[in-house]
Amino acid sequence: MDKYRNNNLAIGQEEYLMNNRLFQTIVHFMPIGVSVINSQLECVLCNEFTCELFGCQTATEYFNKFKELSPKYQPDGSLSVDGFSKHFNETSYGENKVVQWTHCDVHGNLLPTKLTLTKINLTDEYGGDLLVGYLQDMRPITLEKETQVRFNKRLKAILDASPLCLNLWTRDLVVIMCNKKAYTLYDLKDEEEYIKEFFNLSPHTQPNGRISSDLAQENLQLAIDTGYHKFKWLHHNLVGEEIPCEITIVKIKGDDNADDLLAGFTRDLRDGLAGNDNHDEFETYFYNQISDRALLSTLAELSDELFFALDIRTSIIQYFGNMRSLLNIDGNNTTFPDSIIEHGAIYPGDIPKLHKVVQNIHNGISEPVDIRVMQGCEIPHYFRVSYEIISNTKNEPIFVVGKAVDIHNQKELEVKATTDLLTACYNKISTEVEISRIIDAGDNTSKHMLFIVDIDNFKAVNDSLGHHFGDLVLKEVASKLKHHFRSQDIVGRIGGDEFIVLAKNMADINMATLKAEEISDAFKDICFGENSDYKISLSIGAACFPYDGLTYNDLYKRADKALYESKKRGKSCFTFYSDTILETTMNKHKISMDNAKVESASFDTRFVLTIFDLFYESDDIKDSVGVALNYLGERLDIDRCYILESFDEGTTYCDTFEWCKEGIASKFGESHTFSKEILDDCLMNADDEGVVRSDNLSRLATNDRSTFMNNQDVQSFLHVQTREKGFVKDFIGVDDCMGTRTWREKEINTIIHVKKIISLFLSKLELDIDY
Repeated sequence: MDKYRNNNLAIGQEEYLMNNRLFQTIVHFMPIGVSVINSQLECVLCNEFTCELFGCQTATEYFNKFKELSPKYQPDGSLSVDGFSKHFNETSYGENKVVQWTHCDVHGNLLPTKLTLTKINLTDEYGGDLLVGYLQDMRPITLEKETQVRFNKRLKAILDASPLCLNLWTRDLVVIMCNKKAYTLYDLKDEEEYIKEFFNLSPHTQPNGRISSDLAQENLQLAIDTGYHKFKWLHHNLVGEEIPCEITIVKIKGDDNADDLLAGFTRDLRDGLAGNDNHDEFETYFYNQISDRALLSTLAELSDELFFALDIRTSIIQYFGNMRSLLNIDGNNTTFPDSIIEHGAIYPGDIPKLHKVVQNIHNGISEPVDIRVMQGCEIPHYFRVSYEIISNTKNEPIFVVGKAVDIHNQKELEVKATTDLLTACYNKISTEVEISRIIDAGDNTSKHMLFIVDIDNFKAVNDSLGHHFGDLVLKEVASKLKHHFRSQDIVGRIGGDEFIVLAKNMADINMATLKAEEISDAFKDICFGENSDYKISLSIGAACFPYDGLTYNDLYKRADKALYESKKRGKSCFTFYSDTILETTMNKHKISMDNAKVESASFDTRFVLTIFDLFYESDDIKDSVGVALNYLGERLDIDRCYILESFDEGTTYCDTFEWCKEGIASKFGESHTFSKEILDDCLMNADDEGVVRSDNLSRLATNDRSTFMNNQDVQSFLHVQTREKGFVKDFIGVDDCMGTRTWREKEINTIIHVKKIISLFLSKLELDIDY
């Protein structure tokens, strides 16, 4: 219950929108263009992506040119201004309207976009609606579609020109396509007739007496299971002319969620078998007509991808396609992976990935891998390598055929979405995601150390030297953290001047201590400012997985407590979390009583620590007060707990929090504001600790106060108050409504400590509200 802590915002809705830090931050970091438009069709807010998309240098330039950034007419012939006004009026609250819209950039170049519009429950300065538009640049998608169409046409032309008969099957054994050679082999007119008549192109039984449909299904299933299968087959055309063939079926693994396919290559054996009963002499006929290398090379030249073929038995690899020249890769026989590692073609940090690929191949595992290539690139360039393993009839891996696809632009977008733009560390969200992923992937045998690193007195640098110097400090700290930790460790910026590091497999406390000292020492001689007025130091807190927590949140809380301890110790130091930190923190921050009572006073230590931990780890102080009063009431077996506060320097007092035992009625709802005069006996007669108590209500001197307590059904009570600037600012009260009570010293001291904890965090709440 908190009737007097409302903090209403007297500010216009649009101004609130413009000044809301969270909203601006979300808009700024969205990885697509975002514009906020008022009822006059004017842009009032955009993000960096929007400016870049239209070629504007600043948001102001974009606002001024907003209505010029669409051509006069849309592709359907409608006026742009009429069309956009129509879309604005048709868009509803909370619902997305998606339209295809052609913009143009500041240079007049057409810019096709997908525009998603939605109205938000805010009005502009004209009393109209505010509209949010999300823009997706459709040029890459359009270009990708056009490229795919051209590639498909070229691929179809190559397949149709091939002397091989080719058809494709689904895993459900359904024919979906063929090339020209396939349907002309059976004297059919086109692909459609081939697919329609396919099951009529084999006799009912094969020469070995097996039913064709049953045997065909067995052969296809064998190709599915092994990835590669070759066998002899008897076909015939629609007039019954027999066509003996050799069929080779290869399984083609689908990318991502695409289904696997079966590619069937049919070789006509009629010319080779004439007058010869030994079919095995023609086992290599296919390779005499067209080699696998020639086919693969031809297909690779038509593609923007790098193809390769690896002989597992000899470790000889060959490369095909236009990408060879771009990457400066020799297409001749080289050994894999030694040759490309020796020539520096692979980014050093990704060499372990390459060795993992070799291991997977020998174990028959096909897993795509993202590898950075150095050779031929100014910076490490990302490629996604995928491959298929071809086995012999003994199911032994013998060949690998694969490709490398350029995914550098995709990776750059992924990095931008997960990176803090100033320091190039992980941002707050991706830091938590990456650390949680590592923790969840391990077990209790994995040991990691979580460091929270805070820059001491950073606010003074910003206030005195300006944000430019503050940014330089942040960049320097980020650079040194990444230098002193390993590439596999996670380094993130999670606050203005706060960084977090997960050091993987660092369970040795001595090693962690050396690392913390190493980081601290790295900044001892670094100063900023024209006269080197400001020296940088760091405070560090650390916690260990799994000893101090099994989740990211648990580890963070423990390391944060350790950081708090480092700050208390004078900053520029480090602290490892331990179970004693909390109790030490409490002891060092107790508001001191007189020396005699400090030595002799006893209180419920475990209970007080529990109350402190409750507030320290809570995100909602007001809820925590209610829980603390509940705990206190149950612990001391009292009937009512409450807090009274003065917001007018002691003239009146208001009840702001209350807890009642079951069966005890709440009385404050009937009169929740009391004058100072009614409470004078308590306010004026407290001892040095702010304590006033009554074991028996009859001891009260003032009839008015006695009447007030009788109205509250109180038989005995105890108050602990806090004085500030000559008046009682607030006090906690506990009542016994069922009879008289003698308050023991341990009970009194426990309530005193609980009161101090609550007052400390209530004062923090007031600071937050005022801010």
